[in-house]
Amino acid sequence: GPIYSIRRAASRYTRRNDWQSLRKNGGGMLNNYGAHYIDQLLYLSDGSGVVDIHCNLWAVATVGDADDVVKAWLKTRSGQLLDVEINQASVLPIAPWHICGKYGTAVQEEKTFKLKYYDPEKAPPLEIVEGAAPGRSYDNNDLLPWQEKNWPIAQEKQLDFYENINQVLIHGAEPHIKLEESRELMRVMETCRKRAKF
Repeated sequence: GPIYSIRRAASRYTRRNDWQSLRKNGGGMLNNYGAHYIDQLLYLSDGSGVVDIHCNLWAVATVGDADDVVKAWLKTRSGQLLDVEINQASVLPIAPWHICGKYGTAVQEEKTFKLKYYDPEKAPPLEIVEGAAPGRSYDNNDLLPWQEKNWPIAQEKQLDFYENINQVLIHGAEPHIKLEESRELMRVMETCRKRAKF
């Protein structure tokens, strides 16, 4: 079914004290990881364009003054939610990917995607019951035919970004990253910074 929410996250606990922990150096996790994760979400989104952006930044475990916790919500024109969480002050892990669709969910655990879903064609009919729930029970006994699968994440050969730049400049090849994609990422990042008021 249609995907309504894609969440990208990174988590660990680190009291960062290098140059990227300082605002004066352009440090912070929005600049550091945020550019990559927001770019991934934009690439995987439904492509209808981001129309609403909310962002919060915190300095929690860092020794410096730059953000080490980022939470951003982006909504596309069609209503799809793109959710970014970068948390360098979380001792316990957050799933790197959490993707929700109308009929199921996929979550990354280690080197595997766990998928749980149902086929709507095989779901029993369910009718609206107006008024109070019968017997004050809010369990409607909806027995959906859940299926579960695990998909191992294979190591893919990475594209050679710098070779592509060479081919673009010398031979007029198509760039791996389109100019309009970079501009949209920059617009979203700048709006995140403004909205966070950090």
